[in-house]
Amino acid sequence: MKIFITGAAGYIGGMLTHVFLNDPQVERIIALDLKEKDNLLPKEIQNHPKLVWVTYNLGDDGWQDKVLKEGPIDAVIHCAYIIRQGYGKKRAWQVKSNITAAEKLFDFVFKNKILSWKNDWVLADCKIFSKFSSNQKTSFSIK
Repeated sequence: MKIFITGAAGYIGGMLTHVFLNDPQVERIIALDLKEKDNLLPKEIQNHPKLVWVTYNLGDDGWQDKVLKEGPIDAVIHCAYIIRQGYGKKRAWQVKSNITAAEKLFDFVFKNKILSWKNDWVLADCKIFSKFSSNQKTSFSIK
């Protein structure tokens, strides 16, 4: 299974990336964020062989080809959201990073016929925030 996670450098997206890298059913994670992965993810997963990192704003064009370079996507988990206007950034940047980004992501999902779609509200309801130790399984399943 190939999973595309947006907002992968954030709190929820980072935890999900970590959890799914340890899942034997997951072949590849394509993780997208505005920020580079260095110093954002734990060192042990920064160079994980299942992880493909894409640094992009979802509101821009170009990320779609980089994501599809890994082949068809089985599931999308959307965790990217700018909660504050960035320092020195205009309101238009926040709109692009949230509203335009969501529109582009929906277009991507529908165009590529990705059947499994989750957002961070669904994940919170699925109790993904259980303790993440190597001997404990999470209650969340993508299928």
